[in-house]
Amino acid sequence: MAIDRPPGFFHSYSSRKQALVRFKWGADNDPVPVGVRVVAQLDPKGECLIGESDGPFQSIDEARMCGIELANNWYDRGNG
Repeated sequence: MAIDRPPGFFHSYSSRKQALVRFKWGADNDPVPVGVRVVAQLDPKGECLIGESDGPFQSIDEARMCGIELANNWYDRGNG
């Protein structure tokens, strides 16, 4: 039986910078993401992949924090 799972969320790094953290899901009944993929909207034409992790994660909160950390690290290096 499939369960309700969030597709992802926007993380705001600063007032004008944000990243979209998308969860990668495994089996239909698994409540924990198997990975995260982080993209940034750099211009109106599209997105840029800025980070990815294939876990493993113990919880959805752990996957969420991994996505936030990937985004923050990318922006901290002066990107975007």
